[in-house]
Amino acid sequence: MIEVLSLSKNFGEKTVLRDITFSVAPSTMTFLLGPNGAGKTTLIRLLCGLLEPTSGSFKIAGIDSSRIADIKRVVGVVLPGERNLYWKLTGEENLEFFGSLYGLWGRKLAVRIAEIVELTGIEEFYRTPVERYSTGMRQRLSLARALLHEPKVLLMDEPTSGMDPIAKNQMEKLLSKLARNGVTLLVSTHDMPQVERLADQVLIIDAGRIVAQGSPAQLIAEMGQKALIRFVLDGPPDEVVDVISRQQLGPVDVLEGEVRLWSSSPDETIGDLFAILRQTSTRLLRIEVTKPGLDGVFWRATGRYWEFDRGGQE
Repeated sequence: MIEVLSLSKNFGEKTVLRDITFSVAPSTMTFLLGPNGAGKTTLIRLLCGLLEPTSGSFKIAGIDSSRIADIKRVVGVVLPGERNLYWKLTGEENLEFFGSLYGLWGRKLAVRIAEIVELTGIEEFYRTPVERYSTGMRQRLSLARALLHEPKVLLMDEPTSGMDPIAKNQMEKLLSKLARNGVTLLVSTHDMPQVERLADQVLIIDAGRIVAQGSPAQLIAEMGQKALIRFVLDGPPDEVVDVISRQQLGPVDVLEGEVRLWSSSPDETIGDLFAILRQTSTRLLRIEVTKPGLDGVFWRATGRYWEFDRGGQE
């Protein structure tokens, strides 16, 4: 459904995407992961026609990138920010306006709006001015707008960013339903657990290049061998971290007071850790071991630690 071949994008002398090649099968969900500035948002904007590639090409639903106007007819787009809806209008008025831009009028538009309102679950608030909406409500209305013309492909950039857990769960259920109904999704996100729950395919992008791709299970089996040991100490962790580094127990860092230690043999490493705590007379407040997952894949692929649930604009 999506075929990307040697796609590159430069902004002046800066190369943001470098020779990107991948494909997305119909009715599946592919997620883009990567650090800020990796090129995820640029890729989404290229595929929906907001940017022109420097080189390379792509096809969506069999339509070549040279026919971007035709591609826009089969693609729905959900981008972050507050400029994709008119805040003084109600949700219904927004859908009527954007539907008219897709050539929908009269009864055909009314029927389609009713279908989309039910599908996205916005019945309770779509007749309310958008300026009163929560983040989750705005995102669902943005999705409803993107689905008006019954697109075959949906491109989404950070669709659950800023949502509370309930709204995020509702959006995830909706995305799964869309895929089951035949829509192909390409989603950029910083939400690692979400990717592990939903993705059929994962593309990890770093410095404008794809550094890993495959299903979550495949990537974890091939690259996610290290478990993550996370712990908090009763006091500054500097001395303990220094000893861990000198004894080479594994890669270690500190994030907001929490020590994170990667290990391929967590049971043995925890024994060594307790010995260090006794040696330094340090009290342990909390410890948690996370089995190998996509966070380990991310570290192996990029050389960076994943900062849980931390995202931002590229």
